[in-house]
Amino acid sequence: ALLGAAALLAAGMLRRPEAAPEAAPGDAFSAERALRHVREIARAPRPLGSAEHRRVRAHLVRELTGLGLTCEVQRATVVDESDGMRPGATVRIAADVANVVAVLPGAEGASRRPAVVLVAHYDTVPASPGANDNAVAVAALLETARALAGSRGKLANDVVFLFTDAEEIGQLGARAFVERHELRERIGVVLNFEARGSRGPALMFETGRNARAAYRHLERAAAHQYTSSLFREVYKRMPNATDFSAFERAGAPGFNFAHIGGYTHYHSASDTPEAVEPQTLQHHGSYALTLARRLGEADLAALRGAEGEETVFFTLPTGRLVRYPARWTVPLAAATAVVWLAALALLVRGRALDAGITALGAAAALLP
Repeated sequence: ALLGAAALLAAGMLRRPEAAPEAAPGDAFSAERALRHVREIARAPRPLGSAEHRRVRAHLVRELTGLGLTCEVQRATVVDESDGMRPGATVRIAADVANVVAVLPGAEGASRRPAVVLVAHYDTVPASPGANDNAVAVAALLETARALAGSRGKLANDVVFLFTDAEEIGQLGARAFVERHELRERIGVVLNFEARGSRGPALMFETGRNARAAYRHLERAAAHQYTSSLFREVYKRMPNATDFSAFERAGAPGFNFAHIGGYTHYHSASDTPEAVEPQTLQHHGSYALTLARRLGEADLAALRGAEGEETVFFTLPTGRLVRYPARWTVPLAAATAVVWLAALALLVRGRALDAGITALGAAAALLP
């Protein structure tokens, strides 16, 4: 019975919003509308410098300009030296990158305040059309920009839509933006959207520095939120990086989202538009649109200046986000152990449990 209840809770916890149809209200996010962009973008692989890469960039500029957003292409030459995620190795990369940067202007004075920055990379690895990695995220931001276009001049803060280049070869486009773009001094909060699979819920798996004050916006903005600081700890130990890393190093608060189900399609020729789950796309869009609206009215300077104490967080099966300072972890663990030991003692005293079996079970739990 307990296992069945746990399974039901887990199933409920992983529910995603239903994919909204083409006829959804104009100010709402529609996965069906966004899928049109996925099909247009993910026709073929679009590695840096390819004809498809240029075609998709032109599509982004055309769509964003058509929405009335201020749009530009940031061009830069970036040189990077790293271990290429192989300890002991030295890998040097140089590339000419082209980021697409669009701004939805906020109310009067917004240009002097920090901005909300939504990020998705538009390049792919050479062998994959990248419908999930990362056309889903790109399409989610395009549909979010469309839904927000009517808010031009109304939100307290500017909303920046950043489509980065050269993520797949070392997050070079994100570096170019953080290090050289004129908006780099106005990064108030960052929402990065990624993929490492083809289905499942969008998980918030990484936070930027000083993100403690931003959690309340995540908790109140998204109805289907799935996150845990455990995701972050696992991710930190994997040989991976995303564009979010460049912003995190710059000290920007924010959140990194990705879906990870259906891993076999990741970086493969099978990552086509047919492999995209509309509900997954809707989930990304739900985060992007609701958080852009909420953070668009927030005091982002306060978020950036908030105390950077490490936080433990996780989502309950009810969907509520629980968070507390990491320094509480040991006291809470100790208190939990005391409660369990007291409960066991009462059960043994009441002969509900056999003392010998209980002792053997406890000893077995201590074995490596």
